[in-house]
Amino acid sequence: MEMSKQVKIGGSVYRIEQVGNLNDDERVLFGHLNEWKKLIQINSDPCEQTQAQTLVHEIVHAMSNEYALEFNETTTERMASAVYAFIKENDWVILAIKKAGT
Repeated sequence: MEMSKQVKIGGSVYRIEQVGNLNDDERVLFGHLNEWKKLIQINSDPCEQTQAQTLVHEIVHAMSNEYALEFNETTTERMASAVYAFIKENDWVILAIKKAGT
């Protein structure tokens, strides 16, 4: 899956890396957010849809941190699922926002 190399969230720029066999020495991970390094890692092994959903999930984690939302994992998962579905079903909204910003 082709991904941008970075994303800006709040006042921070997060690098995005795709990593094969991403794990934490105990289990395989779909994604990982390193807040200190401002790094989002996405496991490149799953299908593209799973990678995209994981990217949104990790972005929601970063938003929670950047905006002091204090989401727990359940809230993060629910918000990520809602945002992913909204973007997939309403891509015109993203285009309208981008157009309005020019």
